[in-house]
Amino acid sequence: MRLISCLTVALFSLVMLLSANGAADQKVQVKGQLASIADDAKSLKVSSGGKLLTINVSKDTKVFIDGKAGKLADLKKNDQLECICTKTPTVDTYNALEIDRKK
Repeated sequence: MRLISCLTVALFSLVMLLSANGAADQKVQVKGQLASIADDAKSLKVSSGGKLLTINVSKDTKVFIDGKAGKLADLKKNDQLECICTKTPTVDTYNALEIDRKK
């Protein structure tokens, strides 16, 4: 009986862990106005819905300027952005897969 209880707890923990990891891989769209780019160019601050969100940028993040390939350096404060991201465990923080500046 004790073995069954231990296995049940272990299985439940595994399911919860897999669910949490699956949620982090889920793509979300973040829209907002560019507030700033970090000096190390590894993150952006985007104002969206009254919140200041952190968007982490990696070497694999694709940047588009009005739908065409661009660079992070092409972005300017107050640009309207649409970002495809994944959530992170930190509240209001995302990892950018794509960033698109819109007119």
